[in-house]
Amino acid sequence: MTQELNDDPSSQFMRKVVTLFDEYSSQENAKHVRRAMRENAKQGFWNGSKPPFGYRTEEAERRGDKIKKVLAVDSAEAPVVRQIFDLYLGADGAAMGVKAIATSLNRRGLTFRGKRFSVATVYAVLTRTAYHGLHHFDRRDSRTGLWKERTEWVATRVPVIIDEDTFDRVQATLKARNPKVTPSRVVTGPTLLTGLARCATCGGGMTLRTGKSGRYRDYTCSRQATQGVCECKGRSIPMGKLDHLVVEHMAEKLFATDRQTHVLKEYPDRSVNARSGRQEKLRALKAEGTETEGRLRKLFTLVKTGMMTPDDPLLGERVAQIKLQRQETEDRITQLEHELKSEAYRLTPETIAAFGTLLREQLKNGSVEFRKAYLNLFIDRIEVDTEVRIRGPITALAGGASGKLPKPSDAVPSYVREWRTRRDSNSRPLPSEGSALSS
Repeated sequence: MTQELNDDPSSQFMRKVVTLFDEYSSQENAKHVRRAMRENAKQGFWNGSKPPFGYRTEEAERRGDKIKKVLAVDSAEAPVVRQIFDLYLGADGAAMGVKAIATSLNRRGLTFRGKRFSVATVYAVLTRTAYHGLHHFDRRDSRTGLWKERTEWVATRVPVIIDEDTFDRVQATLKARNPKVTPSRVVTGPTLLTGLARCATCGGGMTLRTGKSGRYRDYTCSRQATQGVCECKGRSIPMGKLDHLVVEHMAEKLFATDRQTHVLKEYPDRSVNARSGRQEKLRALKAEGTETEGRLRKLFTLVKTGMMTPDDPLLGERVAQIKLQRQETEDRITQLEHELKSEAYRLTPETIAAFGTLLREQLKNGSVEFRKAYLNLFIDRIEVDTEVRIRGPITALAGGASGKLPKPSDAVPSYVREWRTRRDSNSRPLPSEGSALSS
């Protein structure tokens, strides 16, 4: 910055060379800093950013003039975190939504570090994995802000505020209540196949069209109806006819015992193979855990024989790394053991027959809401052409026949439009785009 350079070609060349060296030096510094911060996180230490709500930082040890800090539970904020999870699950009464929780906390005078609670802050609390003991470092690219691959994240164990089962229940409920999952008209509308029936020619949805004051009710290609025959030649089919065809086929053919047995004949073998793969992986993880324990014992032996001193910084770093690896291995072993215990794929002729009987009865005589909910569980798409083609995942059929049939959510779904198409803060179109503002 202070070096005087002229405007002659040699000075311009020198300026560019110096600039390139500066850029290289900056990139090298960034690389080393990132590597040091990742290593610090792997050893279980906090890197200096603001701790999550419910935690505080405290000194763990000193290495020369450097202070290593770890997260500790904040006795003032942690109870608020537990209250948020309890309110969402309805532990003390009716379950509350994210906005209702924020309103309740604000009415009671509780604050988020001096600020009022909002939907965003409550949602952030409900989805932060640190509360069940696992914090992830380096999840986003610092330059682009984009999420990195999960394999690149650095896992760090922190004190637990919420048990893992409670956290998993909250995540499942949040997923079921996601307002962008299904438009409300698809679930609560009177049309049985809305959202499932598609025009085989253009892929557009088949929507209800009425005529003669409601005497005629047909499924019609929505693209042809809104954009004309130049987009699709269009097709229509009476609503009662298509509903009857789909329900009768599902009830009398797909859910017939012999048909299900034929469709699922290879699924038990695949389930056995999947279980065998998990068991093999579990054995490998247990062997890895034994090896990790051996490495830890070797380090302690070196200290015992005097080849290393207890205050050796290298010893502390190595022990911390091995302990973190041991904890991660133990967590993966626990997860696999839980998956092996929870497997319930027992496809027998009796379970298949009972499942088919139940679904046939309910699809024919159940309410529209029930039939819509379960059709959406088993069907991905209904293509309407000169013939009707029904597509759906075999995993859903196998899960239902084995007794793992998920229940449709009783929550009222809603729909959030994708506004801010230009990624700015203005939801209105520009005058140049032909809006009413241009007139």
